[in-house]
Amino acid sequence: MHTIEKLKIILKEEGLSGADLASRLGIKYSSYRTMTGKSVKVVPKWAESFVQGYKLGREIDLLCRECEVRGNGYGKELDYCFECATKMRKNEK
Repeated sequence: MHTIEKLKIILKEEGLSGADLASRLGIKYSSYRTMTGKSVKVVPKWAESFVQGYKLGREIDLLCRECEVRGNGYGKELDYCFECATKMRKNEK
């Protein structure tokens, strides 16, 4: 799947519009539309970074929720238990 398609799916899942993201990025909505249009040939680096960061954040969040469910006190911000850290390292390979 193309990065721009992934970006649009993430925005939809999170209830954000393209205008919302453009505002948060500090760019004009018309610029956002130009950079994410159907005819785009080069994916903007910020879009690729956003998709990768979102994916990593979701993985950390899901793993650390498992920690909280086990009640070991982990899962706050970026803290995670050894087991979750091990899972993350295995997923990176």
